[in-house]
Amino acid sequence: LFAAEQGFAGGFSARVFDAAAPLLAAPHRLLLAGDRGLLVADERGLAVDWSVPMISHPGQAGALAARITEAIYARLAAGEATAVTLVHAAPDGPVGNIVTRTLVPFDYARFPAPPHAVAPRITLPPDALLARLAEEYVFAEIAEAVMLSFAAENEARMRAMIAAHDNVSETLSDLIGQSRRLRQEEITDEITELATASLPLR
Repeated sequence: LFAAEQGFAGGFSARVFDAAAPLLAAPHRLLLAGDRGLLVADERGLAVDWSVPMISHPGQAGALAARITEAIYARLAAGEATAVTLVHAAPDGPVGNIVTRTLVPFDYARFPAPPHAVAPRITLPPDALLARLAEEYVFAEIAEAVMLSFAAENEARMRAMIAAHDNVSETLSDLIGQSRRLRQEEITDEITELATASLPLR
């Protein structure tokens, strides 16, 4: 599950956890990217099996994807997991889009063989080649999830900052208006007082 790394991103992490609720309600091992997600997991009473900080710039995506891939395959090799599902946000409008994708078991039907294809020349046994290609594909899916989540987090933060700026501007405008009204009332009171004082006494 990919959550936010930094604050001021609105309910970004909570929305990802909400989308993952059906998966988290079943027996699971939660692997989490994004330190802000640790707070949400703690609030919801969810045990985190493994966690890692989310990236702070795009150049770190490959290294993070490699760490996540290693953590996943370590659990698969140890028999601690039989299925793996990615849950992450993707940039898409004001609310954002939450993607849930099954990685393991690998769905080979995603890539149907082209009709009348010429058999490729290979230097590895077909089973070994297919296993390696599947591993590379899983890594690519995780790397894509890292980048999409990073972009979505930054989009959410930008929207939160714009909303905060608009709120501050509106509050400032209200305060300026109130200040002007109070000043006008003070001026009116002063004029009334001066006018009253200048009237002849009878």
